[in-house]
Amino acid sequence: QGRAGKYHWRKRLGPYRTYIGHNIASIAVNVRGEVMAFDFNHNDLFNSSVEHAEARLIRHVFSLSGLDKAEMLNLPRLPVQGGLLNALSKMVNIVETIIENMDDSYRSKRNKYNTSLRDVTIYTSLESCAQCSGIMALAYVKQVVFLQEDPDQHCIGNILYNLMDKAEYPAPLPIPAGQIGLTAFANLNKKYKYFTDHVSKRPFFTHRNGKKDCKPSITSFLCTDEAYRIFANGGSKLNNMSCKFPTWKPSAKSLTNKEVLDHVRNYFRYAIALGNRGTPFR
Repeated sequence: QGRAGKYHWRKRLGPYRTYIGHNIASIAVNVRGEVMAFDFNHNDLFNSSVEHAEARLIRHVFSLSGLDKAEMLNLPRLPVQGGLLNALSKMVNIVETIIENMDDSYRSKRNKYNTSLRDVTIYTSLESCAQCSGIMALAYVKQVVFLQEDPDQHCIGNILYNLMDKAEYPAPLPIPAGQIGLTAFANLNKKYKYFTDHVSKRPFFTHRNGKKDCKPSITSFLCTDEAYRIFANGGSKLNNMSCKFPTWKPSAKSLTNKEVLDHVRNYFRYAIALGNRGTPFR
């Protein structure tokens, strides 16, 4: 039961008082195998149709790199007129110029925004929309792994990747999670098909005024018991799995399989503790 009515596909999850948004999230993983950040879909929270998980995540990841000093804050100081003070002021300006030049040199060697995410993989709940596919392309993300197909998006990620295949910075390669061995991909698609076939007779939601929501929305499906079970099962597998090759790593700079597993488990606990659903990422 909810405040506004009854949810017919989520009876086993207990009372549902306030709707806080679709159960869609994304995480960013760097080339070492470390989770950089995560974020949620917050369309409902911000009353906006563009606050998708991938778009919010990309903006957040860029913010982690910090902002360089604005040039207007480094304007040379006016020299003080007269004698010793003038000489000291000139010396200060010379020292500041040397420091600023060193700082500029350091910044020029840092990864620029057009290369900083080229080795980043995004893992996301749903096949990305046109907005998120475009933002990830502009961010030069390497690849995106999605856990469920979204028929409403018409494979826009694949289309964009094919159109930009010969570009200097191609769009991210879309990878269905089934290709990396995640059985949740097939299970979610199967259960969503069942939902779309039956929601017309068993509405997702009935408002207390009698109005019924019978739309085969994928975001409604993600709020059902069946979707919850599949995701909960994934969390249980993460906590109980072991590495067949614990010391193997794909490159010298990467973490080993065992180190990645330990890191992800720790991050999972952190996300549960601090990534409160329905609140802005912190």
